[in-house]
Amino acid sequence: MMEPSAANGSAVRTVEIVMLETKQDKTASLSTTASSSSALSAGGRSGDGGSGSQPRIRDIPAGLARLFNNPLWLFISLLIVAEQSVVQAFVAYVNKYMQKSFGLPVTRSSIVTGLLVIPSAVIGIGAGAFFMRRFRPSSRAVSLTMMGLCVSTTLLTTGLVLCTCSNIQLAGLTAGYPAAVDPPKLVSSGASGLSDPVPPQLNATCNARCACSDANYDPVCDLATGVSYYSPCHAGCTNRTLRQQPKSTSPTTAAEAAAAAAAFASGINAAQWNYTACSCVPLQQPAGGLRNRHAGIGGGGIVSSGKCDNTCTTFVPFCILLFIIVLLTACGYEPCHILTLSCVSESDSSFALGMQNVLHRLLAFIPAPIYFGSLFDSTCLLRANDGS
Repeated sequence: MMEPSAANGSAVRTVEIVMLETKQDKTASLSTTASSSSALSAGGRSGDGGSGSQPRIRDIPAGLARLFNNPLWLFISLLIVAEQSVVQAFVAYVNKYMQKSFGLPVTRSSIVTGLLVIPSAVIGIGAGAFFMRRFRPSSRAVSLTMMGLCVSTTLLTTGLVLCTCSNIQLAGLTAGYPAAVDPPKLVSSGASGLSDPVPPQLNATCNARCACSDANYDPVCDLATGVSYYSPCHAGCTNRTLRQQPKSTSPTTAAEAAAAAAAFASGINAAQWNYTACSCVPLQQPAGGLRNRHAGIGGGGIVSSGKCDNTCTTFVPFCILLFIIVLLTACGYEPCHILTLSCVSESDSSFALGMQNVLHRLLAFIPAPIYFGSLFDSTCLLRANDGS
């Protein structure tokens, strides 16, 4: 039999061995965990440095090749470029177009543009987003929808071009001077021996003695015929009266005379003046055969400051078509983005959208206002000769 002291010593050694093995197991486990964490950290750092899955600058050429070899992405991008070219030209020149085509003042054209464009764009973008979320169409259905929107906006834009007004009748430019006061000159057209009128020009026989300058455009209107003149000088006018005092050729008091002279010199209240004794304006004879009492000593008719109103009935249809066009254009924004994301891989999605924005800026946002502005300038019939 073993003695009690020896048995107790063996038991103690056994417990110590078990505890030592347990500590070794825990140390090994901690070492494994630390090694795994170190490996992950090292892998992340190496990925950031160049061998991981993070995007790098040297991957851009490969990404560009993938995008430009993707016909669907390229077609969508060019479609948006064409659309945005028209949009940018519209934003830049719609106010000017309304002013010139419909005779609207600057403030009114700006208000009309805001009332038409902002609500239609908001409604269109919301409608496009609702359509995509509610029906979740396939890529093919989205493509057909975009094609339908493009065809519709193209046809409506063609109708929009037709909703315009003719130019005002401006003597010497879009209309000849009345033959009664300035008979047209005849020139030979060559070997045929035929004679044609000389192309209209601002200076004519009836205003030759006035030595008029083309530097200042100050239109006046012959209310009887609806013909406008470039300036009172080009109408051959020699006298003027305040419109508030049609029976007097001069103000009644010194204060009124000074105010009238200052207004006329500054041009601030030029719209309040009537011009009389205009040699280029036919003298209108009343039904009773009496002479026009506003005619000057030298004869001639009268004109009023400001160009003649151009009667036009296409402004309302123009506004309606413009609202619909902006609405349909805005409807395509959300489907275009969804279609772009669906035709590229997930890794290229952000790069594809970014390259679309680059193409928009380079091919639409920057050049479109320039060449559309040149197109507008090419329609100019007469440029002011300011001596510069």
